[in-house]
Amino acid sequence: MKKDHITRKLATIAVIGAACLVASLSVLALIAEREDRFTEAQKEVSSSWGKEQNIIGPVLKIEGILNGSQGNRGVLYILPDAAHFESHLVPEKLSRGIFTSVVYNSTTNAQGAFSAVSITDAFSEFATVERAELAVLISDTRGIEKQLSLGWGEGELAFEPGSGLSLLEGSGLHASIPLHSLRQVRSLLEDESLKFGFTVPMKGSGALSFAPVGKESVIAIASPWDSPKFVGAFLPAERTIDDSGFRAEWRISSFGKSYPQSWKSNEAYFDQVLASASGVALYDHGDFYTKLYRSTRYAILFITVTFLAFFLFETLGKIRIHPFQYLLVGAALALFYLLLLSFSE
Repeated sequence: MKKDHITRKLATIAVIGAACLVASLSVLALIAEREDRFTEAQKEVSSSWGKEQNIIGPVLKIEGILNGSQGNRGVLYILPDAAHFESHLVPEKLSRGIFTSVVYNSTTNAQGAFSAVSITDAFSEFATVERAELAVLISDTRGIEKQLSLGWGEGELAFEPGSGLSLLEGSGLHASIPLHSLRQVRSLLEDESLKFGFTVPMKGSGALSFAPVGKESVIAIASPWDSPKFVGAFLPAERTIDDSGFRAEWRISSFGKSYPQSWKSNEAYFDQVLASASGVALYDHGDFYTKLYRSTRYAILFITVTFLAFFLFETLGKIRIHPFQYLLVGAALALFYLLLLSFSE
């Protein structure tokens, strides 16, 4: 085979290979379009069922007229000394057309205590306390289907809609605390701490996380889902994952956080509280679009190696292969990725 003939052959093969490569890579645009449709379907399901849930709190909010301020009002926020969250997730898959979305039903038990000293010191800064509330921020309260109550000391208070805080657009719950004077606080706080507790059954999708608001916070999440993805600022201290599901536990102290346990209204720390949240996302093995992206990027390798092998057979084995045959092989390789997307869905 003459050199000029080999050169023309190589040029022809290169042109055919480039055309087949362009056809293969054009499947990437189709994969992106299908992934966008998948994301839209997930958003439609979560908007009706419940979005990713983020629980921040409880936060004790005290509002009134400050001492020596000539009638100026102020707000003081207090976080608990101890906070323990235990949540159980029951996953479920909902379909929207050919797409599936992972959602869950959860039951969260929260318990903890506020320091008597912190509350007393806070009330001593006010000449008049106008309102005291305990707020719990929840990112999507549409997932809550029944009335909730707060265990406060030895009594029980009703939760009301809205957190009254600036974070998460005020989404959440709050309960009015019957504390209006320092004398009343001292008579109530006979112990060193004031305990709280509440249970929140709610629906959500994708992920669940908690902010470690206590000086010592413990977060425990369990579920029969066998492929969790731990998200947030902290990884769990203990975790167990097997075919029956997972259980993870976070133990976080105030030394690992960048915000104090109390602050005034003119000090902004809520964004830092939100950034410290940790939890788990329910990773779905059915998300095959990432795998399709990766496999399609290998198209240049498969086309190059296949055409090179054919060319070596032709030159060394003296077997004549028509350019149209190269084109058919390249078209089959390009069509493979389209079929892979179709079969995957």
